[in-house]
Amino acid sequence: MIIAVSAVALVCNYVWQSHDLKLGPYEYQASANTQLSQGTHPGARQLALNRANNKCASLGKQVGEFDVQSRMPADQEHEVANVTFVCK
Repeated sequence: MIIAVSAVALVCNYVWQSHDLKLGPYEYQASANTQLSQGTHPGARQLALNRANNKCASLGKQVGEFDVQSRMPADQEHEVANVTFVCK
């Protein structure tokens, strides 16, 4: 089973998104990690921003203030983005 899951992960596009993390009464963080070499999906930054918008929409609100931090890990094949945001 583990070998099958590993094989699928190698063949398919690698996209990872976190659950929304509540940092305070009104502040949240969303994260995403994408594999750059596939080029068939939006970047990590856009995925994390979409996640933030979806979270606020689920609360009947819109994204107010936000901060995006994106980086490329040492392997240069992945992009990681974190969005810290407030729903207003």
